[in-house]
Amino acid sequence: MKINKVNLPHGALTGYNNPNKIIIHHPEFYGAVENLNNLMRNMGYSMIGYNYYIRKDGSVWEGRPLNCASANCYGQNNSSIGVCFEGNYERDTSMPQGQFNAGVELIQYLKKQHSITEVGGHKKYYNTACPGKNFPLQDMLKAINGQSYNSNVTYNKPTPNNNIYGKKHNLISQLQQEINKQGFGNVAVDGIAGDATLNASPVCRQGAKGGITKIIQQMLINIGYPVGSYGADGVFGNGTVTAIKALQKDCNLSADGIVGKETWKALFRNLK
Repeated sequence: MKINKVNLPHGALTGYNNPNKIIIHHPEFYGAVENLNNLMRNMGYSMIGYNYYIRKDGSVWEGRPLNCASANCYGQNNSSIGVCFEGNYERDTSMPQGQFNAGVELIQYLKKQHSITEVGGHKKYYNTACPGKNFPLQDMLKAINGQSYNSNVTYNKPTPNNNIYGKKHNLISQLQQEINKQGFGNVAVDGIAGDATLNASPVCRQGAKGGITKIIQQMLINIGYPVGSYGADGVFGNGTVTAIKALQKDCNLSADGIVGKETWKALFRNLK
């Protein structure tokens, strides 16, 4: 079993993990483990929350070390191994054979190494759609247990959407440049917020720092929501949380202070 290792930057890793189950995930993300690690750090995690990451090409990558608490499933982070499959299986209609086979081999190996019998999708342990409606979960569980399965596991790319969220704007261009620079995607720098830009825009919350946070703050100021006395300083602090909540409330969104997809849409659509 070949497991690739890279030096992933991280914050403090605490807690313990005594795994008795393996939990299967999809990250709604496409790209290298280093970029997923950057994304999760930008979301406020100390590093990638999953212990293993399987690319579409079938390569397997080590994520968060097993000797500390994971961040893959609420209530299970001290007793589970998180295995994540690149992609968004709410949109991706099927899985590449190489990725499927690598997942089966890895989970069989982990079961043997850690004397684990229980394997399930994220949704078994938490109220979520993960690993996605199109994930071949039952086929994979059968294959892990040496049983036959009938599905044709062949990856078909989702039909691209061409939605446009708001008008062309310089702040969108700046965001696209920053997305490419930080490795969240490889999007056209055209100032137009379409689906590619939306899907590559990371979730941001209190504690995030850097260029994308600064652009969020500049967007808020542009729309008319002050972010506090420090202005657009690139630090997602209380002033930015307050501004995001105000925007969310005015747009009939859940006022949680977190910049997810719907809040990104609200920012894009209201730029002046």
